[in-house]
Amino acid sequence: MARDRQRAKQRQQKRRAGESPDSAADGGGGGTPIPSPLEHASAEVDIAQEAIEFGASIVAGEVPAGAEDFPEDAAAPPGGSAPEAARDGNRVLNFLRACWAELQRVQWPNRRQVAQATGVVLGFVLIAGGYLGLMDAIFSRFVDVIL
Repeated sequence: MARDRQRAKQRQQKRRAGESPDSAADGGGGGTPIPSPLEHASAEVDIAQEAIEFGASIVAGEVPAGAEDFPEDAAAPPGGSAPEAARDGNRVLNFLRACWAELQRVQWPNRRQVAQATGVVLGFVLIAGGYLGLMDAIFSRFVDVIL
């Protein structure tokens, strides 16, 4: 993770200096620079990195997107050299670790956002309650007239 942050900082510094972060990749010449594979990455990169971290096996020798940037020793799961070592543990503990890792990635709302969302929900509840109450009053009188 620290290596990724360091690379991101280096790319930001190059952008501020006016150079393309991939100027070495396109030979330093003009034209359109080759985009970084992680610059336009999707959630598949995050899934692949999580799979590497939690020791999931790679199916049919496929290399996950972005994994070619990591050295061979970075692909080994923590605490063991084989992917099966991570799966041998308690499934409940593995599940709880994965839950905790996911909770660390959640962007929690601040107090103002919670208050605003609560106000919107209460407003819609009042509008829906008023509408349903009005319709109930109208149709109950209509049913009383019929019966």
